[in-house]
Amino acid sequence: MLNNRSILQRRFQPSSCLFDFTEQALLALKPQALVHQAVQRTGKTLSIQGQQFDLSHCERIFVLGAGKATMAMAEALVEILGERITNGIINVPQPTKKRLSRISIRAASHPYPDQATLEGTQAIYDLAKSAKATDLVICLISGGGSSMLALPLPGIHLSDKISIARRLMHASADILDLNTVRKHCSAIKGGRLAQAAAPATVVSLIISDVIGDRIDTIASGPTVPDTTTTAEALTILDRYQIANKSLRRIVAGAETPKQLPATVHNFIIGNNQLAVQMIAQQAKTVGLNPLILTSCLRGEAKEVAQVLTAIAHEVEWYQRPIKTPALLLAGGETTVTVLGKGHGGRNQELVLAAVPFLSKRMTILSLATDGVDGNTPTPVAGAIADGKVADHCVVRGINYHDYLYSNNSFQCLKELGCLLRTGPTGTNVGDIMMLLIK
Repeated sequence: MLNNRSILQRRFQPSSCLFDFTEQALLALKPQALVHQAVQRTGKTLSIQGQQFDLSHCERIFVLGAGKATMAMAEALVEILGERITNGIINVPQPTKKRLSRISIRAASHPYPDQATLEGTQAIYDLAKSAKATDLVICLISGGGSSMLALPLPGIHLSDKISIARRLMHASADILDLNTVRKHCSAIKGGRLAQAAAPATVVSLIISDVIGDRIDTIASGPTVPDTTTTAEALTILDRYQIANKSLRRIVAGAETPKQLPATVHNFIIGNNQLAVQMIAQQAKTVGLNPLILTSCLRGEAKEVAQVLTAIAHEVEWYQRPIKTPALLLAGGETTVTVLGKGHGGRNQELVLAAVPFLSKRMTILSLATDGVDGNTPTPVAGAIADGKVADHCVVRGINYHDYLYSNNSFQCLKELGCLLRTGPTGTNVGDIMMLLIK
């Protein structure tokens, strides 16, 4: 839910439907709801998206996982399986006082792993290794899992992993490149967790935060055959001038599994497409004409803002490809090339970059569904702006161009009262962008 809705409502009253859509989408994306929709238990039969598993043949059930939504996913699974769960370990992004029957909860770090993350991951890996052919291993995977499930290959240190990830992120490497490298530096990613659990039956419930739901990229695919290669990982390291001889030697000598046993099953139970489709349905109920542009949006945030507003002007001026009142919808994940020393995130930068192109009939909202957009002094989920914001900047002497090009969108949008605050939402399916044209 939007923690500062009452304040935003006063400022953006004509566009308050965007707040309704945001809250409704976050509610629909609650991990507990997604798990219960996908998983049902009837007696000794467990059904997952229609595929049945006979629990009478399972001696033990282990629950493993990592990610921003994994705590809530585990709560739902305990409600379904109860005492049938033998043991479990999950890595979650912040300490919690919550307790789960038979599942150990470990605090992990994001966006970079720490020592506690490594210790929790080692425990997860060891439990997976202990599984037998008569066991069922259920993995709960969600966004942020790449950082929160960290077990470097021998010879690669935690500081190496952090340095590599930080340099790739600051260079605006996309998630495919980033996770290709992560997989080839890891003893648990890229299918290696499922490999460790063999010959047990492995079932992964996955909430996707990756554009196009490329399943071997979500949380770096710990239970999925890897489609990337060591050669690709080395090429990426070379492109960003990161690899030293020692790292190259380790990566080159440890290819990820390209096939996994038929006893490994992966299910995507939530994704960005679900979110934008739900918002489109809600928009129709209030008389708007929705258009889903894509759920696979990527690119530099500043440039994406110009494209989105250009389409909005086409709608406003020429009533195509849809007529007003309209709601343009997009999902995905943009990037920000960091050149300045300010604070912000991709959603904040996108909204600020859109400000000079918004007409008086337009309002744009961009949101990180996990509630955390980039690097800010206090947590921010994203931002909203309408066609009046540029005028407010002139009146108050705020040069938004300077803020934008110093990557300081947070400070500018804070002064303008345009920030969205939700706190951690407990889910993550990437970003959602809405552009309203009255």
